[in-house]
Amino acid sequence: PIPLHWQRQWRRRFNQSALIAQKMAQMAGLECCLDGLKKCRRTPELKDHTAEERRKLLHASMAINPARAGCVVGREVVLVDDVFTSGATFSEAARVCLEAGAKTVSVIALARAAKPL
Repeated sequence: PIPLHWQRQWRRRFNQSALIAQKMAQMAGLECCLDGLKKCRRTPELKDHTAEERRKLLHASMAINPARAGCVVGREVVLVDDVFTSGATFSEAARVCLEAGAKTVSVIALARAAKPL
């Protein structure tokens, strides 16, 4: 799942992406590494930012959890998030996974944000 910064997770009390990923993995009979990625830098809410601003704000905001590097190296990774907006979050997470040695990275989101009319 796409990670939340620990402060945001503490406020929310859960990570909705982790809940989705866990259920999807269970239904598919696959492993789910809930803490493979970590949010290493707090970022502002992204809802009022352009795609380019989102990419800049998210750059270097995630890392592989060193204790879970084996979940990524040489493996086919599926990233799960609740909402796909601009793709900036998935792009940063995929970059981190590929740099850590993932064989491939695919993405799945529960919903797609609508573009304003």
